[in-house]
Amino acid sequence: MKKSILFLVCLTIPLITFANSTPPQKPRTFLFVHGAWGGGWEYKDIDSILTANGDIVFRPTMTGLGERVHLAHTEVDLNTHIKDIVNVSFLKI
Repeated sequence: MKKSILFLVCLTIPLITFANSTPPQKPRTFLFVHGAWGGGWEYKDIDSILTANGDIVFRPTMTGLGERVHLAHTEVDLNTHIKDIVNVSFLKI
């Protein structure tokens, strides 16, 4: 009995030391950009996986699409969507 307990303690201590000796990882930042007629909701599942690991995730929906459809008008174009991404990445990172 004493030998088995000693064996378990000898196995457990190195594992605890190894687990505690890994340096904390700096969080990574991800910016997901959806395709045409899509939205940021498309990346909801991957967002939850990455944020659970401590990463930072941005998944904006472009102007005039999805929940932002009320902003749609004839002047919304690729330049508008580029501004959407630039504004998210610079304001929140």
